[in-house]
Amino acid sequence: MVYSFQLGSNGARYPEGDLISVDGTLYGTTTSYGGYKNGTLFSLNPMTDSETTLHEFKKSVVGNGNGVINVNGTLYGTIFYDGGSFNLCVFGCGIVYSYRP
Repeated sequence: MVYSFQLGSNGARYPEGDLISVDGTLYGTTTSYGGYKNGTLFSLNPMTDSETTLHEFKKSVVGNGNGVINVNGTLYGTIFYDGGSFNLCVFGCGIVYSYRP
């Protein structure tokens, strides 16, 4: 085992999707929690077993994590749904996001 996500006040949990490595740091997504309880983008240093929440998704729903890809040092990923009425997609039917570590 490299790392175990724990229940906590705002910690990331329920990782989903593939991990990628950028300069020895692993990046991935979770489907739940963070301050908004809607999933996170996180980094994990496998040498120190330390996880850092990089972004807390505000309007996504559980099941958002599809992993991330690295394009020239910028991470890109998708979120399944971004608020509004699920059936009508009033406020969005998903997003593509970017994050620069």
